[in-house]
Amino acid sequence: MARRAWSEFLQNKQEGAQALEGKRILFIDGSPGFMKSATEHCVSWGMEVDTAHTGLQGMARCTRSVTNNAPYHVVC
Repeated sequence: MARRAWSEFLQNKQEGAQALEGKRILFIDGSPGFMKSATEHCVSWGMEVDTAHTGLQGMARCTRSVTNNAPYHVVC
């Protein structure tokens, strides 16, 4: 039973990572430590990461991404 549960966990994890691959994400946060950690995780999952340190920078990046026809899939 434990082997099957572990196997299902690994399969779900792989499917989840594949679903994130190539997705664009924008992090808006003033904490360099958070930005570094979140960026490393997302890049390891194959995501394209952009960052902004203020809300104004984040809004400018969102506007530019839409103008360039490449909007973010996730903004947080």
